[in-house]
Amino acid sequence: AVFGGDGTVNEAARGLQGTPVPLAVIPGGSANVLASDFTQPENVTEAARLLLGLDHAGVPPTRRIDAGCVNRRDLFVLRAEIGMQADMLTQTEREAKEQFGAWAYWFSTMRQLHQPPVAWYTIQLEDGNPFEIEAVTAIVTNLAGMGSSGRELCPGIEPDDGKLDLILIEPRHLESLLSMTRSLTQWLRDAEPFPHHQAARIRVSTQPAQTVTYDGEPQNTPDLLDIRVWPNAIKLVVPAA
Repeated sequence: AVFGGDGTVNEAARGLQGTPVPLAVIPGGSANVLASDFTQPENVTEAARLLLGLDHAGVPPTRRIDAGCVNRRDLFVLRAEIGMQADMLTQTEREAKEQFGAWAYWFSTMRQLHQPPVAWYTIQLEDGNPFEIEAVTAIVTNLAGMGSSGRELCPGIEPDDGKLDLILIEPRHLESLLSMTRSLTQWLRDAEPFPHHQAARIRVSTQPAQTVTYDGEPQNTPDLLDIRVWPNAIKLVVPAA
């Protein structure tokens, strides 16, 4: 079992990837996206009861979910963020998250909106032709959820469909990006979903180079992110249906 936020869950998942050992999550972070996406109890005691199988007979149920593998080396369970979304995550101070919880991300986004990091993104899906688009952020995700608010990035994202989902946010979508961040604090539940692409392999490069995070944790910025889905990579303990 792991107690912590999504970054801590990522570290545990790296050690368990591809093994039969199940990953049990006791939420202890500011957003807890993975736990919320699978309706894990937010209360520590209730989450521990789930882990111990005290709420039903036998062993707690599990579910296999996919993961993303970047450049055949790094792994993410939730998503890889590039550009403004990554800047927002890396520039949100730990003290602010401890004091304000999910509101801290909203404050950070307010600062980012003054000078959004616009860049040219070159995208290739599977073996298709590359295309270019001017955007402020790109998100390659395996999960739809955005934390305890219950909001989703967009419909149709499944954690075990053998696909990853790419969401590109252009400068004209900045208000929608703000809405997305507000959704972490249970605002604007009726915001329009972002259009997205699906593929088992997504390659992304930017000009100029942008900040990159995996599951909210900052990374060295490679010239090219070659992201492939790893089907059924993680065995996750989930609440009983």
